[in-house]
Amino acid sequence: MNDLSSDSEIAKEITSQIDAQQTDISDISWWDAPIFAVFWALILVVFLQFFSRYVLNNSISWTEEIARYLLIVVTFSGAAICARKKSHIYLDFFHLYLPKAVSRALFFLMDLITAAFLPMPRGPALCWQTAWAASA
Repeated sequence: MNDLSSDSEIAKEITSQIDAQQTDISDISWWDAPIFAVFWALILVVFLQFFSRYVLNNSISWTEEIARYLLIVVTFSGAAICARKKSHIYLDFFHLYLPKAVSRALFFLMDLITAAFLPMPRGPALCWQTAWAASA
């Protein structure tokens, strides 16, 4: 069975495995750089909105709209990155407790669902269409 005897030892082992996985950055590609830049732009725009509203008492009107659009872009792009890296939350937990054949079938089903909701050519168009409809 398992040579770990107590809950604290199991927790330490799981924590060490998670830490080892979090320090591996070998799967980052140059495709992630623009999304990272958009994410930082979002942070700067939200900070600018906060600063102008609560410190200067004069809110900048365009920052709310830009922040909304940047958040939509980061959300869809981050979902595409997670699909590329196969790092969605569902991949980390349930397959450990299922038989291998069932796990493979479940992965296939989840990939089909992801492909239905996040098609790469339609993703940005759907993002802008949703944003445009929300602002109208």
